[in-house]
Amino acid sequence: MSRSKFLRRVQKIKTGSYIISIPMDWVVKNNVKPHDHVIVIEDPNNNIIVKLPKTYCYVTINVDNYAPETVADMVKVMYMYGADRIELTSTNSLKSEVISVVRGLRSDLMGFEIESMGKSSMVIVVKDSVEYLDKENFLKYFLKSFRLLRESLEDICRCLEPNGTETYISDVKERMYEAKRFYRYLYRLLSLAMKEPERNGLPSVLHSIYLEMTMRLREISYYIHRMVDFIPHVERGPHMEKLRDICELTVRAMRSKADIDAVSRIRAEVNRFEEELISRGVGPHEAHTAFALRRIIHDVLRITESFAAASFSETVKCVSGLQEAARDVDQEELA
Repeated sequence: MSRSKFLRRVQKIKTGSYIISIPMDWVVKNNVKPHDHVIVIEDPNNNIIVKLPKTYCYVTINVDNYAPETVADMVKVMYMYGADRIELTSTNSLKSEVISVVRGLRSDLMGFEIESMGKSSMVIVVKDSVEYLDKENFLKYFLKSFRLLRESLEDICRCLEPNGTETYISDVKERMYEAKRFYRYLYRLLSLAMKEPERNGLPSVLHSIYLEMTMRLREISYYIHRMVDFIPHVERGPHMEKLRDICELTVRAMRSKADIDAVSRIRAEVNRFEEELISRGVGPHEAHTAFALRRIIHDVLRITESFAAASFSETVKCVSGLQEAARDVDQEELA
């Protein structure tokens, strides 16, 4: 389905105000009446947007044919993609396992609340604490999550020391849990900024860069989580010393994320270490741990590059193309 596009001439009325007409298709589709209020927004991309006062997104999911863990994953996805209200229904009655796992999400998802629950339905609402997403708010949550991930990796490095123990693993799991809460909320804020322009303080270029950075957080979290599973099975000896070296280099890269060249050099060292380990025929847990570290340093480099791109994006200028737009519309009408 093609997107509707309208060209309007700006008119000046006697009071000195400038006006344009609203497309009738939009008026009819949204049941807009004379004297109704609409919101007029100047977005960060120098556009004027006309929208209804509130965009409310809700979804209903019948959970009869899904395992409880799958239901939880679907709720997480809808949360991150900006749903305001999620209703879970069942033809008969909700399984106790589904109710239990969804209740547990209250500690996983910021602003997540169960509004009502009956025999065959449960209504979830999300109450957001951030009403406006700008650079400051994004970096507040991003840096918290990134710091927690770095500290988690530091604890894993301690487990790889000659006299290291697995006592740090519980601390890693706790930090990972909190880091996930932050990056899931970042996803949600970025989705809401697209859905509700009045909440968006990010130019389109910066929005895309921040989305990429949030995806990298998610991947770092995944590989640290996998390392928690591998570490208890890594054999003591020279292989473990090499893994500790790789781990410490990766932590160093996470501390110096503002320096692209420094992170690139560390990535080259990490790649070389991993290749050496594999050439020595190490066991599967050692190989998987080295690979996880290689992926983490790759994501750190991408985040470092994104920080640089974000600083450049502030100099991007958008200029008017009124004549080109008018010509395009005239050509479409002739066609």
